[in-house]
Amino acid sequence: MKQEVSKSGAQLKVAGTALEDLRIEHDEAAKAAAQEETQMRRRREPVPLKPADKLSIGEWVMILGNTTRRGSKAFVQDAMNSHAITVALHGSYEIVKVPKTQLARTTAPPKPQKLQKPQNKQQKTPHRTNGQAQAAPVRDYSKMAW
Repeated sequence: MKQEVSKSGAQLKVAGTALEDLRIEHDEAAKAAAQEETQMRRRREPVPLKPADKLSIGEWVMILGNTTRRGSKAFVQDAMNSHAITVALHGSYEIVKVPKTQLARTTAPPKPQKLQKPQNKQQKTPHRTNGQAQAAPVRDYSKMAW
């Protein structure tokens, strides 16, 4: 029974060996692990902007609103209105007005790497050999059924 409780990550554990001695105790290690996990989750979640925060044109933001664009990166197009910010979505460049409280600062997305041309290991044979043109292959059209 102790193994099942410890594997599930519960913060309470059953202690005692005999049926009469069973008691429930707080598992401090599990509680500390759960608190650490929630702190890590909070660090990963972006912090929404406050109405008093200033944005400048060209700054990268992430959309936090509960829309289909949630999590999209965009850059600020117009920040004159303190309530609704005009942003251009990364990739599609679609212009959208989003309330400032539904945005969070973020870094620019990584630039795409240039594709390298595959290097052919086989060298192409020249059309001429020893300074003479190669003769075109002779085709016999007499055997074709017309």
